[in-house]
Parts: sequence; C-alpha cells; structure tokens
Amino acid sequence: MKNALGMALLVIALGVTSSAQDHRWTFDAGAGFSPLLGDLNNYLRNGWNINAGGGYNFNPGFSTTVEYMFNDFGISQRVLDSVGARSGSAHLWSVTVDPRLTLRYVGKVRPFVVAGVGYYRLTKSALVPVSAADPFFSSIGGPGGSLGLGFDFGIRDTGLKLFTEARYHYAATGSVTVHMIPLTVGLRW
Repeated sequence: MKNALGMALLVIALGVTSSAQDHRWTFDAGAGFSPLLGDLNNYLRNGWNINAGGGYNFNPGFSTTVEYMFNDFGISQRVLDSVGARSGSAHLWSVTVDPRLTLRYVGKVRPFVVAGVGYYRLTKSALVPVSAADPFFSSIGGPGGSLGLGFDFGIRDTGLKLFTEARYHYAATGSVTVHMIPLTVGLRW
C-alpha cells in the first residue's frame, strides 16, 4: 500500500511540474470502488482501487499512458472458515499500457474510450492456521487487459480535468481468473 501511494504522489508531483510547460505529456491519478465478477466473486469481497499513470498526448484525441493500479479485496468468510483462518486479504496490482481515444465534446463533457494490456499479479493471504499447500492462498501473475468508457470534465482554465471511468478488466492469474469492473474517479492533467 505504501509503495502504491508513493508512486501516485510521485506521478502527481512530476505531472504538476511538467504540465504547465508542455501539453504533450499527460498524467493521472484516481481511486474508486472495485466490484468483482465471475468465479472470483465466490472467494473475495468487493474492494477499492487506486491508480496513477503518465504518458504522451499524440494529438488532442489520442494518448497513451503507462498505468499502475492497486486493488485491495477482503476474503469471503466462507473461504476463511473452510481453511480455518481468522482473517485474510487479497491484493491485485497491474502495470499496463493504455491507449485512450478521446471523442468530441458533448457540452463541457468529453467522453473517451480506453483500453489496456499488461501484467497483473494477484496475491491472496490469510492469518494462520492455513495449510501452506492450500492453492488459494498464494501469489500468481499473468497477462491481462481492459476495455472501458469514461468522461473528462474540464476544471476552468487550470488544465486539470476531473475524470470518471468504468473499465472491464480480465487477467489470467491461475485457476481463478480476474474479472472486475473498477469504477474510478480522479484528476488528469
């Protein structure tokens, strides 16, 4: 968690210093709710996310960023009871390359379509006693991707934009694949 927060603060600091100079570079940071879908919903409880990224604006309608996302989830009580654990948690982080196609303004709102491809890692742990051989309590990574829709809202003449987005994420992280749709609100500059 400390690493994720530190990364977000670094991206914000770099973005604030460079955004006033050159509109080719773009930075963002956000947070939100991470609902789970599919089989993973049977094992974990919905959680929260934070993300940060930076990239390049090729033109006013197309940019690409490298994004870091961290998600925190609880483990369902049913799973904890089945292995004799008192508590547990799961974390999913990813590093992706995300092209964004920004569409025409609708009033003061600018919709965008965003996709991503990269590496995802899911770590699940529980407070003992849990058998070390239990395959659910482990860490495994793999490729994944995302596709979503969002909206930018310009904040006067500051160059800052408030954004909100919903993105479907899929990641091949072992026997239980990740399916989720994080809902994120943040700032882009």
